[in-house]
Amino acid sequence: MDAALVNILGAGMERMLCTSLVDVFRYVTTADGAGGTNLSWAKIASIKGRMINTGDSENIRSNGFTMSGAWTLVTGRNADVMSQDRIRIQGDTSRYWDVIGTDFGKTELLVQHISLVESVEGNDF
Repeated sequence: MDAALVNILGAGMERMLCTSLVDVFRYVTTADGAGGTNLSWAKIASIKGRMINTGDSENIRSNGFTMSGAWTLVTGRNADVMSQDRIRIQGDTSRYWDVIGTDFGKTELLVQHISLVESVEGNDF
């Protein structure tokens, strides 16, 4: 497919599908001011996307039930999202999703599909 056509189709799909704002967080190293470093989650971008639930499961862990959800984030094909980033829906601080994979870089990609796992075990942001 022609590159111009891919750009036009991708922009149209992104405009129609990606209606929610999500924040992308990345684990970064920052100077602590005392000669050392800190590791912390930093917001690196806000992007438009669509969250799609693809399945839920329950597990027994430490004598209790835990729930987890598999999700897909559909976003623009040039969004800067990498494995091990975290996603949060803007305005919802009660939960987050860990990025486990993306199809970024595939030939003739119109939108990017990002695989996520919802975290329910604490909020360590």
